Amino acid sequence: MIGEYIKAASAKQFDWGTHDCSTFCADWRVSLGHDDPMADIRGRYCDEESGLGLIYEGGGLLKLWSDRMPEPDKNPIAGAVGVIDVCDNIIGIFAGERWIFLGESGIRGVRVPPSKILRVWNG
Repeated sequence: MIGEYIKAASAKQFDWGTHDCSTFCADWRVSLGHDDPMADIRGRYCDEESGLGLIYEGGGLLKLWSDRMPEPDKNPIAGAVGVIDVCDNIIGIFAGERWIFLGESGIRGVRVPPSKILRVWNG
């Protein structure tokens, strides 16, 4: 299921507010039957400036997500969503061995040392 989701997501063009790193992860959570962690902020940004402004106003990506998610888990399992200390914090989906991130250049899979995982929520 993760592979299908990532494949479908990689076919779409990055777009602030509709297909960015946060919506990529939020939509994954919704596809698993969870509430939308971005329900209260969707539609409130449409470009890099307004997206980063929303993150800044929310206290940073880690706080923004932590405020909207259940209690975090200790260790990621495949399908987890996590905030990672890479490139000034980014959110991605754990695919088993790699974290999958969506950026303006597309989907990337990266191995991340456990020390860089700031918060994780399993599926």
